[in-house]
Amino acid sequence: QVLLTQVSEGAPSFFVTGELEYYVVVHYNNETNELETSQDWVRSALGSEYLQRKTKEVQGYNEDLKRVLERWIRHYNHTNGIHTIQVHASCDLHGIRVLNYAYDRKDFIVFESQQETWRPVVQQAVLTKQRWDNKKGWNQYLHQYLNEECVDTLTKLNNYSERLYCQQTRIKKADLKPAELPRTFRQYRWLIIPSAIFVFLVPFVIWCVYPAARLHLQEHDGKVTVSTQRLAGKF
Repeated sequence: QVLLTQVSEGAPSFFVTGELEYYVVVHYNNETNELETSQDWVRSALGSEYLQRKTKEVQGYNEDLKRVLERWIRHYNHTNGIHTIQVHASCDLHGIRVLNYAYDRKDFIVFESQQETWRPVVQQAVLTKQRWDNKKGWNQYLHQYLNEECVDTLTKLNNYSERLYCQQTRIKKADLKPAELPRTFRQYRWLIIPSAIFVFLVPFVIWCVYPAARLHLQEHDGKVTVSTQRLAGKF
C-alpha cells in the first residue's frame, strides 16, 4: 500500500510511504525530494529507472495535493489550525483494489475502480466528485495503475524475494539424515503466497505455508537473512 500525506503547515509538509504488510520499503518527503528504498534488495527488485520515474511523479503529486487541500479547507470553512489530506492506494494479487482520500484523518471520497467514478463519503465531497468524474483521462490512469502497474510491481517484488529465499534456505539433503531435516522440509512443500498489498512501489513480506509460522526476509550490511515467527493459529 502507498500513503501520501500533505500537511497545511510545517516542513517537511509532504510525505510518501510505500508499505508491504506494514513494513516500509520506500519513502519520500519534500525536503529530500527523492524516493528512497529502505533496503538494498528493494532497489534491486524495482530498478533505478523505476525509482527515478516515481520520484518525478510524487513531486507532481505534492503540488496537486496542495491545491486540493486548500480547496477542501474552504469547503469546511476552516480558517485556523493545521489540516491534512491523505491518499491511500493499495492492491493485492487476489483482486482487491483501494484508492481513497481522507481529510483530517476522516474519509472524504473513494475511487470506484471498475466504474472509474468517485463516491463522496461526506456532503462536502459532492463538488469534488462532480469535478473529478469529468477527468476521464485521469480516472483511466488510476484504473490502470490499480489493476496493472500496482499488481506488476507487487509481482516483481514477490518474485525477487522468492529468489532470495531460495538462496538463503538451500539445504543439501545428502548432508543431513532424514531425522535431522527441519520438519517443514520433511513434511511440507514451500508455497510462496503473496498476501500483501502494494501500490507502486511497494512493501514486502513473504508468507510461507507450513506449521503455523511466518517468514520474514531482512537485510543487514548487504546480507539477506531469513527468520520465522511462530504463530498461535494456522493459516
